[in-house]
Amino acid sequence: MAGLRLSWTPAAGFEPASRKRRKRSQNRPMRSGPRRCDRVAMSTLRRIAHTAHPLAAATVVLLVFVQVYLIAAYIFGEPGALDTHMTVGRIAVFFELIVLLTALIGWRSDRSEIWMSVALFLVGDLQASLAKDIGNSPWVHALHGMFALVVLVLASLIAVRSWREAFPRPALG
Repeated sequence: MAGLRLSWTPAAGFEPASRKRRKRSQNRPMRSGPRRCDRVAMSTLRRIAHTAHPLAAATVVLLVFVQVYLIAAYIFGEPGALDTHMTVGRIAVFFELIVLLTALIGWRSDRSEIWMSVALFLVGDLQASLAKDIGNSPWVHALHGMFALVVLVLASLIAVRSWREAFPRPALG
């Protein structure tokens, strides 16, 4: 028994020191924070959202141009273009929501990017509602087209600002 060390604890009494260490590691309390795999998954999600954000904003810009083309086709005599215009409008509002969600996930530390994305979603929702839902005056419904320009400007600003950070140019030299 020369190499055997004993330790005493009130709960267990005398026991070999090596067994005591093994029990401590087995009875360790669970960590309350996120696990490493959760942090890795969350950082991957943030990176994907950081990359998707400018792409979604650029998609909104493209969809606004498509809507302008479609409403012009309707005005100049193509009757089916109005239904397509309304469908593309719903898709644009969906992408405005994607811009907002990707800003909240991927751009947590950039408050101006988040607020611009909130503004884009709210203005886009108001703009879509002005087509038929709000008011009964043609003058009120005409604001639908004006707010489309505001959506275009906001989405363009978001796309350009976030594109520069998400996809930086490589240094020359």
